[in-house]
Amino acid sequence: MTEYQSNTGGYLAIQSTLLHPQGIRACVAAYPVLDIESRFFTEDYEKIIMGNRVVPTKVLEDHLSDVKPGAIVSADSVPLTRNPLAICIVQHGLYLEFLGREPQLFPLKTLERASNLSFICIYHGKQDSAVPIEGSEVFMKRLKELHPQAQTLLLSEEGEHGFDAVATLETPWLKKGLAAVAEHWPAKKNSANI
Repeated sequence: MTEYQSNTGGYLAIQSTLLHPQGIRACVAAYPVLDIESRFFTEDYEKIIMGNRVVPTKVLEDHLSDVKPGAIVSADSVPLTRNPLAICIVQHGLYLEFLGREPQLFPLKTLERASNLSFICIYHGKQDSAVPIEGSEVFMKRLKELHPQAQTLLLSEEGEHGFDAVATLETPWLKKGLAAVAEHWPAKKNSANI
């Protein structure tokens, strides 16, 4: 199975910015899951994610049957061992079964009630097979419709999920993004320099 990186951080960064904007000056989200109700996350059809063919639902069923009631697992002792579960959930359109259906869980819905938005920068690979870039595009378009004054930047770059792993501070798209973030998140002045 090909390595698969979590996309939860981007989702949480956006949701934090939309739901709790106090004190947030800039939000940077890497290939976030934003259009959660899209066909990709809600329908069962063949999706090759990060080179992985369809993971049988038996993998998920076996895992769930092994879960001990009341047991709390907050991390894998061996990295990436739960990736087949995440891939299976997406491939079989079960995302909402595990996430939930409350409106506040959906960035496109929380965007409608958002206010006092900080600068939002999203970077996303054009060939992302784990989280299609269309979700970020839909989100940014809707954000501009609802909040035309919002400051945003979408960096869509060639690459698969995790394309940024090889980026350095000299990578052009990253330099551009960091410069934009710096404009909205200025360093605090040292009291000795005032």
